[in-house]
Amino acid sequence: MFQSLHATRIHGIADDYANFELIFYRYSDLITEKTDTLFTLRVDSDGKFDKTFELSDTIPVFTLVGIYKIWFVAEPNGDYEMVFPDYLEKTNAEIYNPFFNPILLMAGIKGQKKTDLNYLINRFDRSYNEYLDAHLLDFLAGGRDSAVELYIDSLKQDYSYHNNAYFNAWKKYRFANVRRIAYERNHRFTINQYFRPDEVHYQNPAYMFLFKELFDNYFDRFLLRPDGKELLKAVNLAKSPHAISKILSRMFELDNQALREYVIIKGLRDAYFGDNFRKQPILITLDSIADFSKYPEHRIAAKNVIESLTHLAKGTYPPDFSFSTIDGKQGKLSELKNRYLYVAFYQTELTTCQQEIGPLVEQAAKHDGEFEVLMVLFDEDKHKAISQLRYLDIPFELVFPDNPEQVKKQWNLKTFPTYYLLDTQGKLIFSPAPSPIEQFENYFFRYISD
Repeated sequence: MFQSLHATRIHGIADDYANFELIFYRYSDLITEKTDTLFTLRVDSDGKFDKTFELSDTIPVFTLVGIYKIWFVAEPNGDYEMVFPDYLEKTNAEIYNPFFNPILLMAGIKGQKKTDLNYLINRFDRSYNEYLDAHLLDFLAGGRDSAVELYIDSLKQDYSYHNNAYFNAWKKYRFANVRRIAYERNHRFTINQYFRPDEVHYQNPAYMFLFKELFDNYFDRFLLRPDGKELLKAVNLAKSPHAISKILSRMFELDNQALREYVIIKGLRDAYFGDNFRKQPILITLDSIADFSKYPEHRIAAKNVIESLTHLAKGTYPPDFSFSTIDGKQGKLSELKNRYLYVAFYQTELTTCQQEIGPLVEQAAKHDGEFEVLMVLFDEDKHKAISQLRYLDIPFELVFPDNPEQVKKQWNLKTFPTYYLLDTQGKLIFSPAPSPIEQFENYFFRYISD
């Protein structure tokens, strides 16, 4: 069904963010959590900002800035006077720590009423999380006798004054989660009680948190049933969403067609990483859903799952990027074909990179003509990086990506150095590839001799 677009406004003053450009994202779907750019917020030299963007439905949105992931729930026709926290830049240790997670912070909004959605969610979750932290052991030990229902009833009373459908779903699935922790341990019961009679709340994180918990590795668990082999055949041989749906429809808790198909998407994604189901049939089945599902959200989610499963996969073309050489010449990765290419992503100030640069230079010189090396440098100070490498007789090209942050994201670069090997057609062979100190040359010659 077509949904009309409505203007939503975000505005305010944030002195710490003067002259910043903040990119706000939305989730394309909450199974893969793929993000799409929603809008760019430009803050002027006085710290003022004012941006109107279009929405068709209520969604969570966020921006990444400094050490924070700042989020709020945006509604069509919403008007938000935002209050941002004092700006805190990431330290070098945080920038290059592959395990760093930004601090999740709900945006402040001026002039909120008690009935406003973000006020309700923020106040509710603060109470909910504090109570859960304090009473988790009581829930686990006492079950239904742990006063969990008294707590839920008190929260229901506290928020009886509102009538917001999005927040109603938020509460419902937060309550379902705490009941599951305390005493409703049977997954099928919980699915039947809460998910079966409801619509799929594609953009509600409270719903999707519990959805992911209940349907984690669902296909592998289904194989333990007496009819599990039928599901195996439906995926590996029939490669048919219809055949899979027919089998799952026997489960009374999955007679909701929209829910069942969304479970199939999640189940196929999880099954791809296991050993029970073949990978190619999974991709074919997902492709059918992406092309023919009657639910637009499912077509998007299935497409995103396919992209996430095949991204940087062996035998595929990697994300292209443009770069400049140390001499200022322009180039693109996709232009470097007709040779085996060992792509080395580096940040020269890091000790790990300094330890591997010597072996990399040595192997590149030793095997000149058999494979080539492209070193992609992410140093902010380009002149300093070049001067640090000048003492080495480097026999390969040094380049700087034109859009470093985009390359990091597209190539999933969590740490440096990271290596990939491309074949003569520009497709991935090793993804990622062994490092020079992990006997890359042995793996390479074993590959080309097979």
